[in-house]
Order: sequence, then C-alpha cells, then structure tokens
Amino acid sequence: MKFQSLALHPVALHHAPLLHELYLRTPDYFALLGTRPPSLGEVERDVQTALFDPRRCLELIYQRAKMPGESVPEESVLGEPIGSLDYKLNFPEMDDVTINLLLIRGDLQSSGLGQQVVRMLEARLRATRTSAPAGQGPQTSDSPASDSPASDSPASDSKLPPVQNSRAQAPDLEPSRLQTGHATPRLLASVLGENPRAVAFWKRLGFSFATDARPVMTWYAKPLGSPAPARLAATS
Repeated sequence: MKFQSLALHPVALHHAPLLHELYLRTPDYFALLGTRPPSLGEVERDVQTALFDPRRCLELIYQRAKMPGESVPEESVLGEPIGSLDYKLNFPEMDDVTINLLLIRGDLQSSGLGQQVVRMLEARLRATRTSAPAGQGPQTSDSPASDSPASDSPASDSKLPPVQNSRAQAPDLEPSRLQTGHATPRLLASVLGENPRAVAFWKRLGFSFATDARPVMTWYAKPLGSPAPARLAATS
C-alpha cells in the first residue's frame, strides 16, 4: 500500500509560474495581508531577489505516493507544487533560522501538511548541526535527503508574512529589537497581526512566544539545540 510523501525542492527562476499559480490558488493568505496575489512579473522579481540572497532559502513543496522503503528519484516528482517554504539562515542572529513564509495550497490546508513540513525542516537542521563547528552558521546545499511519510492528523497550516515579498513586506527587524542572550540557536516564525489560528499552529509544534513586534507581527521560537548547522540538504 502506498503512502503520501513530501519533497522539498529549491526554487529556480523557471519555477516562478508554478509559484505564481500556487499564490493564485491560496487567496485567503493575501486577503489576510489586505492585498491581491502578486503578478507573475512580481513573483519573478521576488525569486530573483531570493536567488541573490545567500541566506534566503525558497523551496517548493511536492506530494507524491510511494511504497514504504521505496526510493523515488527526483525526476519522478511531477505536477503542481502543493505549497512553498521560505526561510532565512542566520537571522535575526547568527545560527538562528527564521521561517518567513509557510504556505500550503488553499484546498489542502488543515490536513497536517504544514505540520509535517516544519518537522522535516527541523530534522534537516538538527541532523546537520552536529557536523559543523559552533558559530559557523548554516549554509545551503543541493544534496538530497530522505523522505518522510505524510501525517494523517489534521493541522491548521500557518499563513505567515514573507520578509521579502513583492506584495507585502514585513519589517526587517534588527537583532537588537528581538530577544537576545539565548543559549542555543533558534527556529523562529512570525505571525502577522492578530492570527489565533497561526499562533495555535506554532504552539502545537512546541514554539513559544518570543518577541512582540505589534502591530505588524509577533515572533514565536523554539530552540534547535547543538552547534550551528553545516550544509542544509534539500529534501528530494
């Protein structure tokens, strides 16, 4: 019997139409921002910005069926992405990782997919931290990592404001405006305005309130533990 597997793939410029279509199919996110979905040209410019930022990681999320233990090659990932993940390395401080945007397609929300993506990212970060000296800071890589089966438990998938988005730009908060003096690297997520659903989503995953940047957003965080991550691997 086959189960559903998620895969994360780095975005290239030619993926901009796929990302644009994803935005069009998730109108509630942009309604939350009080704006319209970006045009294809705006998405292309945002992807270009991401590609030139060595700290920013923009990935498409795919879902596929496979047999338990079966290895599915990257080229077998076909069709539309079901979501996107946009996060920034070494922000707001060295060794921290901040999720700017986790977006699951509108018709697939509240199905546990967002929760699984966060857990995949956490596992990737923790697995790579042990092989890098402390303070080096995370870096990116295109090397593959293993899949994980999708969770059957429902979850309220988070809708977060991207730090660098052509339609809605969150403030690039200076580290001095965020909590400092933390003992270990953190995984952070921002919640736009008053959004109880997103707050509940992050709290279920073990995040706790970190910083009040209202009226724009609040920040939630959880410790990643161990030294800095080495080279992050995209999940194929």
